[in-house]
Amino acid sequence: MKKSLIAITLFLTFSFSIRAQLDSLIAISDTISTMEEKVDWMVGTAYDYYTIDPSLTEKLGLLALNLASENNYDFGIARSHHILGIAYWTQGLLEKGLKENLAAQEIYERLGEDRWLRIIIMNSANIYGNLNQHDKAIDKLKSVIELAEIEQDSQLLAWTYNNIGTEYRKLGDFDSALIYLKKDLPYIQALMDTVGLALVNNNIAVAYNSRGEYNEAIKHLALAREQLRLKESKKRLAEVYTNFASNYAELGQLEKDKAYLDSAQEIATGINAKRIEQEILLGLSDYYSRIEDHKASLDFYHRHIQIKDSISSAEVQKETEILQLKYEDEKKANQLAQLENQQIQDRFDYWLLFIISTAVLLLASLMIYTLRLRVKNARMTEKELQSQVEQKNKELTSYALNFIQKNELLNELTEKIAELKKQSDTRSIKELNQMNGIINNSFRIDHDWDNFKLMFEELHGDFFVRLKDRFPDLGNAELKLCALLRLNMNLKESSRILGISSDSVKTARYRIRKKFGLATEDNLVDFLIKFDSEGQHLAIA
Repeated sequence: MKKSLIAITLFLTFSFSIRAQLDSLIAISDTISTMEEKVDWMVGTAYDYYTIDPSLTEKLGLLALNLASENNYDFGIARSHHILGIAYWTQGLLEKGLKENLAAQEIYERLGEDRWLRIIIMNSANIYGNLNQHDKAIDKLKSVIELAEIEQDSQLLAWTYNNIGTEYRKLGDFDSALIYLKKDLPYIQALMDTVGLALVNNNIAVAYNSRGEYNEAIKHLALAREQLRLKESKKRLAEVYTNFASNYAELGQLEKDKAYLDSAQEIATGINAKRIEQEILLGLSDYYSRIEDHKASLDFYHRHIQIKDSISSAEVQKETEILQLKYEDEKKANQLAQLENQQIQDRFDYWLLFIISTAVLLLASLMIYTLRLRVKNARMTEKELQSQVEQKNKELTSYALNFIQKNELLNELTEKIAELKKQSDTRSIKELNQMNGIINNSFRIDHDWDNFKLMFEELHGDFFVRLKDRFPDLGNAELKLCALLRLNMNLKESSRILGISSDSVKTARYRIRKKFGLATEDNLVDFLIKFDSEGQHLAIA
């Protein structure tokens, strides 16, 4: 029971860790501006994780594939299939990985991406080798070598020579294996790839070992050992020490056999390399059998079996974790679909509100036009004219307050859209940005002010011209405030129309009083009403 609880706890901790890491990477990708760069970043980051956490590589690859497919980014689609092929291959899902590789290969061919095409063929060859279809793997690798040699692609040749040598070794054709592996040495050296050079020397040693040429094998293992020491590649060094032990065992040099097995075991235990440790324990069991310590031999063999079983259990647990994460992904996709439907409804509601506000503005414009016609064509008595002026003053005040409300409504819409963008996917954000642009175009305070000025001058004649003539130091903003004060607008209403703070309105009023030369006891609004009335009398006279 206790072991089960520990296993469940470890599983939940691991799942949470993967999810948190994935969410963190997605958050980083959301800061990338263009879709192509975002897809390329996801694929590149997924590749960085394939040896550490292939399930994370798979998830990033799927996200990149969805984004590239939605935007018809063909090269991104091919690269996403490519990285998914690597992820599935690393997880042991060979047929699935091969399917992704073939999908990527088809697109690379269509796009004329020759180098990527050769790389994906080489990757497929690796999968064929893991499927024990070594002849097919070799045929694929030969086609890559043929093209790479024509173009002198040193890096690709370095990879491919090593791979084809390994495939020949698995087939038992050690002569061909050594030919290709030795061909690889100068290319790896030219790339200054110390770890790669050690791997090739190790592979050559294994081929010599298989041919029974143990001393030659030891020479190349010595080279690999020194190269790995320079890079401090402990896992590879443990493999080399294990191969040393195997060769010395065949040569009957059991002391060296034991020494290298002990060194390999120390490294493998320190880095928790279970598969290598499993092989080392089998070697130690063989060593003690050779010196006829059968009890110790049996003990090491049992430990070898235990580790082998634990590796199998870990693989089953890993598969369970992958299935759990896929279930969580499906659940999250359903939630996102529901959220998207809600966002569509919300967008409809905001559009409806926007249309209504636009209709209000059009109605206000129509009112302005109607008032112009009435003022131009109607002949009224002074009493009727005064009544009309009072009515129009009310309408003018109402219009001013109306575009206050319109601006506040548009501000509220802008804030709502900003909140929605935080929860939306890329496509929804684009649509919300378009709505935001429409709203910004409606924020035309200067246009609203022009309409207001026309209505005001219809009622108050050349108020602005006379005021400017008499007080030439008045600025445009001060003229606007004078018109609002003439309509008896209070401090709060004036600040909302002009888009400035109440304190700024107070300061502006003080400057106007100073330019008018008013005493402390004089009322600024009364002065403007009187000034306007004088102008009206002059116009009538």
